[in-house]
Amino acid sequence: MNRSDLRTETRRLIKDTSTDTNRQRWSDTDLNSRIKLAQEDLVSRTSCLVSRGAAINIVADTTEYDLPTGFLHAIYVAYKDIDGDYIKLEPITLEELELYNGDWENTTSSEPTHYYLRLGSGKIGLYPTPTVAVTSGLRIDFVKKPTAFSNDTTEALDAASHLSPFHEYLCYYVAHLCKLDEGNLMEANIFQMKYLEGIRDTRARIAEQFETGVPRMMNIYEIARMRGHRVTGYSTNPFRRT
Repeated sequence: MNRSDLRTETRRLIKDTSTDTNRQRWSDTDLNSRIKLAQEDLVSRTSCLVSRGAAINIVADTTEYDLPTGFLHAIYVAYKDIDGDYIKLEPITLEELELYNGDWENTTSSEPTHYYLRLGSGKIGLYPTPTVAVTSGLRIDFVKKPTAFSNDTTEALDAASHLSPFHEYLCYYVAHLCKLDEGNLMEANIFQMKYLEGIRDTRARIAEQFETGVPRMMNIYEIARMRGHRVTGYSTNPFRRT
């Protein structure tokens, strides 16, 4: 679904389908800003957009480096050792470093063992500080921010085809916020529950894809349930009767 599709579906959910802009309760601009928020929230919660193998050159006696563009959170961080092999670094917080070694900022080694993040400054730090320069010495696999919509024809979630089944969940997020605007807490809660159920479904199917290499598509019963229809005899196995 592109941004226009997402707006249309959201308007259907919140019953704001008038083509007369003077009668619409939410402008396209309002919905566009919330669709942007929905994308970012879904990706942050599900880690469904991943960038792999970002390489950073290590400078001798330099502790901190700029995080890759679009960085949300790390999945895997590794340092290239003297043999050219990447060795996983363990995460550590600045608070833990202070407790572990009050002089950590002056501690050096040929190879670090840990990394920390300063997201407010967009930095990743290495501990101990490496004393040797290494080309492409730091590798980062990370969850990345979704690309912003450039226009109404831009596809959601970076146009990743395996994520297309999750587009509808973005509309539930936006509908939830719109119903809060109206003070309609009952409908707001319904859309929130639909969105959170979608988050759980996204996580489960992303995890299954990593295990099998093949994304599992929802069967007709799962689609009906997600859209709020009552389904009897429901099973995730379409060949099993219950």
